Order: sequence, then structure tokens, then C-alpha cells
Amino acid sequence: ESTVNSVKPLKTPMGKFNVEFNDFRAFNMVPLSEEEQAKTGRKFHNNGPTIIFKVRNEQGKAWEYENYMIPNLQDGRYFFMTGMRTSGAEPYRYLFIPADRQRSNKRFFELLARLNHPTGIAQTFAKHFPKTDDISERNYNLQLGLVEQLMALFRQRFFKGIEDFVQQNVPAEDQEKVLDYYTTQATLALQSVYLDLLQQEGIIKSHLDEIPEEEKQWFEDAMTAMSGINNYGTPMYIELAGFKEIQATGLQITKSPGKDIVYFGSALLILGVFFMFYVRQRRFWVHIQSLDSGHQQLTLAAKDNKNLPETQREFDAFVEAMKATTQQTSN
Repeated sequence: ESTVNSVKPLKTPMGKFNVEFNDFRAFNMVPLSEEEQAKTGRKFHNNGPTIIFKVRNEQGKAWEYENYMIPNLQDGRYFFMTGMRTSGAEPYRYLFIPADRQRSNKRFFELLARLNHPTGIAQTFAKHFPKTDDISERNYNLQLGLVEQLMALFRQRFFKGIEDFVQQNVPAEDQEKVLDYYTTQATLALQSVYLDLLQQEGIIKSHLDEIPEEEKQWFEDAMTAMSGINNYGTPMYIELAGFKEIQATGLQITKSPGKDIVYFGSALLILGVFFMFYVRQRRFWVHIQSLDSGHQQLTLAAKDNKNLPETQREFDAFVEAMKATTQQTSN
């Protein structure tokens, strides 16, 4: 149990981590394609609630995740979507976990747990593919040992791990043939674990029964998802099982000792704006220069920040007034 904007410590076999819950969205509306709009009559689809969080290790490295609570329909099949990125500037890279018949991810993680068992796969393989009369006891035990080795490689890097092993340890001329054989044996081992799981769920009664097409497709989707687990970042999957959304409006009351000065400055600023737009700034210059003849020359100039028609009339009137004054003085 946790809340948004909280940090929870987490101890795992891979070390200590901190889970930082950053955000929650109850609705995620995505636009539908024109074809989907024609089918459903809707323009948008709600992908359901999501939780956004970061997982940070002891060295400070963080992985950011976006996990969807409910499975979403993709190409006619349901998947649980979980996105991961290492930087906020990057887009999320999504891992699509296939949902089972109950629209849950339990089967996927059960299959993953069985594949991670170091010796259980060989036992399951022997259960579904027992020794036949044309195989000696020694060769059959060698085959079981090979299955365990292949599954150890598979757990590290999936089929890419088997391919790298062949390239490093088998002569070039035999690599293709050996890789085909190893891939076939690994696929049989994976299928035996899946058959055992379907048998436990009651979907098939024995490994000889025909597997339904939808379950075959689920197995292919599961293998695709497992091939991307190595790029998932942290060795954990956090699932949103439920939530309680609290919607509220907050009121914050603060005390500001300098508010009177701020208000006074704001009032002066407003007055200044009004003065700038509505008050005319007129200036007149008078320049008196003595001439060699003993007379004085008077030069007048004026400027107005608003070029209005009355500006010229006021200046002319001022000039006439100065002329009259100078004539009276000279007389």
C-alpha cells in the first residue's frame, strides 16, 4: 500500500531498491483509427488506470515505468502493457504481457517461474517426452543434460544466448546444423513446460491433446514478451491491484509582510502606464546666440511625444508670442 509522491524501500535478491510513486491517472484516452471508429462508433478508447513510478537502485540509477492496470486489446488479443524508459527525454518502450483466458497475467508469470527453475524443466521434459526403445539410457540422459544447459542459456539471453553459445563454441561449417538442433530441443523443452501448465489449468488432459489455436497464439506472444525482459531494466514487475482516488481542492493561506510595498509599487506602475498613454510630453527649446553686429539671434524648437494636429498650432502661437515680446523689448 502506498500513495502518490511517496517512496517505498524494497529488498530483492538483486539488491535494495527504492520505488518512487510519481503519478496516477484514472483515465487514459487514446484516439481510435478510422477503421476502429467505423466498428465501434467511438472516437476514443479508455486504456484504463495507470501508475507512473521510478525504481532507483543503491547507486542512484533510476528506471521510470508506466504500468496499466487492465489488459488492452491489441490485434484481437489482450495484453498487459508496461512501459520503461531511463530518461524523461525518451519515449516509453513497452513490454506486452499476454493475458490468459481470465484476462489476468498469472499464467505468464507462472510460466516464467517454471522456466527459471534450474532442474524442473528437465523433469517436465522427461514427463512429456519419455525415453523410447530406440534411444539408449546414456543418450537419453545426455539429452536431458543438454536440455538443462540450453535452458540455462535461455534464461540468460533467451534464444540469443543459445545462438551466441553456438557461434563461440562450434566450428563455422557446423554452426547452422547445430543451432537448428539446439533450437529444436529448446523449443521442445519450452513446449513441455507449457503443456504441463495447460494440463494443470484443465485446458488439455494430456500432452497428446490438440492445443487450441488461441493457446498456441498465447505461447508465441509469451515468447515474444520474454525476449524483451532483458531490456526491462529492473528484476521486478509492479502491478496496480487497486486504488482509491481522492479528489480535493486545497486552500493555502500565507502571510506576506511586504505586501503593502508590493501593492504600492503596483499602483505606481498602473499610474505610469496611464500617464504614458494619456499624458502629452511637450518640450520647448530656446537658443539665444549673440551676433557680431551686436544683435541677438533667437532659435526656437519644440517636441511632442504625440504627433497631434494642435502641436503645430501651439508651436506657431508660441513663436508669434516670442516675436511680439522681442519687438516690445527692442522698442
